[in-house]
Amino acid sequence: MGIILLLIYEVWAVFAGYRVMTDRIDWLEEPNAVNQIVKFVVCFFVGNLVGAFYLLYLIVMLIIGLAS
Repeated sequence: MGIILLLIYEVWAVFAGYRVMTDRIDWLEEPNAVNQIVKFVVCFFVGNLVGAFYLLYLIVMLIIGLAS
């Protein structure tokens, strides 16, 4: 079950990174294979940062909601 949740999280993280990085750096938008590989790697890392932020936000909101 944990592996399935991790895979879902990673797919969502790459998608979130893709939404953040699209049209930000012109070099990544070129259709060359190297550019697309670099874009995927950048989207992976940026998406994981975005995902970590949202996870911390969710935990804080849950704690605040339970404390009320």
